[in-house]
Amino acid sequence: MTIEKINISEIGKLIDNNIGLCNLVVPGVDKNMVESVLDSQEYNEYLHDQIYRWVIKTFLVNAKLQACISEEQFALYLKNIKSEEGREGLAASIVLSSVPFASELNALQYVTLESEENTIAHLSVAAH
Repeated sequence: MTIEKINISEIGKLIDNNIGLCNLVVPGVDKNMVESVLDSQEYNEYLHDQIYRWVIKTFLVNAKLQACISEEQFALYLKNIKSEEGREGLAASIVLSSVPFASELNALQYVTLESEENTIAHLSVAAH
């Protein structure tokens, strides 16, 4: 099994540079205060968790509507998403399963890594 380290922050920066920034303007609120909140580690963690929750909810609703998962699988997902780590792992697995070339690799697996710096997200993809 080969494990490749990918720096998500660098990939994100490349995408941001090409997509452009999305500025949030909140009427009646000081721009510096908004930027201070948005640039905080706490907001970053909150935002990631909200994204995980959206991905999981969308996936599970669609899986249930299309009868793609059993009640036992659904119950297991519900049990596993109670923790932040469980949500992160499931959301990453859902996203990785949608990668077009995943069938060529046979499967992609989300593997968490300790990053040297807490503000830099890392992801390893292991091909089976």
